[in-house]
Amino acid sequence: MILFALEAEPLSVSKLIEITGLSQPLVSFHLKVLREANLVLTQRRGTFVYNAICDQSLIPLIREFEKYQPETSTDSSPFPFNCPPWHNA
Repeated sequence: MILFALEAEPLSVSKLIEITGLSQPLVSFHLKVLREANLVLTQRRGTFVYNAICDQSLIPLIREFEKYQPETSTDSSPFPFNCPPWHNA
């Protein structure tokens, strides 16, 4: 996840591509969405634009919600997410 890659320090798109293994268009798209949601800030340094999390206190919250991320499985459940929690009870 791009936000977790930005946890330690601001990074350029090229560094995010290297870390995540995602394509440039996909990384740029995710950063655009995160900027529009005011979760990521950008700062130009020379020819590079660095991206940083706007508030580090978001990381624990995002990690908490990560447990509800859908798993890749062959389950034919009509509700493909681990949320609501009683779904997997």
